[in-house]
Amino acid sequence: NGHGIAPLPRDGFTFQLLSDKNQNHEQLLIHGGNNGSTTFNDFWLFSFETHSWKQLNIANMFERIPTSIPTMTTSKVYQ
Repeated sequence: NGHGIAPLPRDGFTFQLLSDKNQNHEQLLIHGGNNGSTTFNDFWLFSFETHSWKQLNIANMFERIPTSIPTMTTSKVYQ
């Protein structure tokens, strides 16, 4: 039941769950990955509210693969 164009199937990607507790809205951010023949350096955002994907145009800002997305919890960083 999703809407929009979805990212190509892949493995080895990095993901982060993003929550807006004030609006009770969660999104999933994914970056990179590989499908066996192509290494991806793209960013996608999935909205659990609308069940839709959106490609973010920020991939050329980052060159590092494999990657990680840190999670901020108070003053500590987890990677």
